[in-house]
Amino acid sequence: MSAQPVWVLEKDQCVSCGVCADLCPEQAIAFSRTMAYPEQRPERCTGCGTCDKECPVEAIRILAVPDSMSVVQFAAAPVVGCLV
Repeated sequence: MSAQPVWVLEKDQCVSCGVCADLCPEQAIAFSRTMAYPEQRPERCTGCGTCDKECPVEAIRILAVPDSMSVVQFAAAPVVGCLV
């Protein structure tokens, strides 16, 4: 069984610019100007890290991706799509 990427959005850092959604090659992030924060579409996320690398305020982090590891091994980490 493949682990889903663990995607964390730091709400206190996010400026709701939409860069993550605009640049995601898998359209795995939903965002519109009427939303307070972007939302992950976990079924589409491949863990490529584009959102993490391109966020201008470093508000998004990808914590776990490997197929060989389960999200359970990251018990201290928030769940998929968790807003901190």
